[in-house]
Amino acid sequence: MVLAILVALAGAAETIAASCEPAWFLLHSRFSDMRWGNALAGTDVMLSDAICSLSPRRVVMVGPGDLSRAVFSSGDKLYATDAVWSPPSYPADKATVSVKNPVALSLSFSDSSPFYVLDQPDYRSDTLFIVVRSGDMELVFHTISASEGNVRRPDTISLARTIAGQRIVEIVGEGDEFDLGLWALGTGGLTRRVHLDTKGWLSEEVFDIDQSETVTALGEGFTGTQSGRIYAFDGDRFSEVAKPTSRPIRAISAEGAVGDGGLVIVRRGSEWTQYSAGTADYRYFQFTKAEQGSAVELLDESWQYHLYPYSDSATRIGGTSPSLPLDTLLGYGDLLSSRNFTIILDDPDSNYTVPTVEVRRHGTNSDESIS
Repeated sequence: MVLAILVALAGAAETIAASCEPAWFLLHSRFSDMRWGNALAGTDVMLSDAICSLSPRRVVMVGPGDLSRAVFSSGDKLYATDAVWSPPSYPADKATVSVKNPVALSLSFSDSSPFYVLDQPDYRSDTLFIVVRSGDMELVFHTISASEGNVRRPDTISLARTIAGQRIVEIVGEGDEFDLGLWALGTGGLTRRVHLDTKGWLSEEVFDIDQSETVTALGEGFTGTQSGRIYAFDGDRFSEVAKPTSRPIRAISAEGAVGDGGLVIVRRGSEWTQYSAGTADYRYFQFTKAEQGSAVELLDESWQYHLYPYSDSATRIGGTSPSLPLDTLLGYGDLLSSRNFTIILDDPDSNYTVPTVEVRRHGTNSDESIS
């Protein structure tokens, strides 16, 4: 049996401009298990002129289902808005995400400050829980009216400084459906888990790493640093497992990481392999399967969408009639007369997507194929 394999080569990252329909709407919970490229092609986004003029820089979206609540920064202010997903009215129509006019939040904020919005079971309520850095080692837990923007109750969280010069540079959530806490990351190896509830903060756990490192990303049990190092949580501490790059890592998961200067890192077992996907500074990512092969979808800091295929895949396997019985090759006798057979693609490097196998029963011997 002769196998003909046609392979699409990996190329440069494909970019789609954001314009005034920024790709940050892809953070909506409706698209959490969907290819972002398909969501962009199949969704109309209804934005107000106010949001277009504000040009959101950083966005956090919370809430499951059709309604997500977005908090975004623009200059030295934070704003809140609702983003409502609606299904297509007819099969040929697109889905719609309608983003309401934003409400300015009455709290002290600097454009350089990280912030985080806690997810919660009662996401349709008028209450938002927002954590903002207010000092080098201080966080303020704000309970806010989303409709009015007023702060109902602030609560200051002061973290313990283990060495001089430590400073919070990033705040991330637990990664659960509903946050029960958050992580404060920063200089001097700062890696702190802050336990919270809806009334404020409860306690702090110290998981600091090497004091020479600035921790910039955390997700699914891994941290990434400014220097390009990766640490894994082993039960009671974070230990270094790889240094695949010298560029800053901005987001990380158990599958890989992304960062500045086109940085894409793919994890295969214990190996973390660096790729260069253009020059953009990436902040969000998800791995997927594309026509070109294994790929990663990316959102950069300007809210542009990119697709980068990093590994080739077989897109078609054509089979021709064997001229000799195959018992010496496959052990199943003549393939054409066997009741069942198995084809195995040996892929130790995980380059191939899972193929679709089709047996054509009514063709001639020359076009019977598996595709």
